[in-house]
Amino acid sequence: MDIKTSAGMKDAIAWTENLFKMISDGGMWAVPRSTTIYQIDKVKKTATVIQQRKPDTSIDTVLKAMGWEVVYKKKK
Repeated sequence: MDIKTSAGMKDAIAWTENLFKMISDGGMWAVPRSTTIYQIDKVKKTATVIQQRKPDTSIDTVLKAMGWEVVYKKKK
């Protein structure tokens, strides 16, 4: 799906919202294509990046369009 189009963004939002229904609050979402792990906080509507090897800004774009905040965990 092409998130640069309104139809593509709408589809991406719907897909992600459906995925989040299956993830428990505080659960993890692993994205293989970018080797990214997000921790999902449904109450605060935040997706915290726990690990990321290949940044994929398209995911952040979709989450922000859903009204979510993307937080990057600081490395110690």
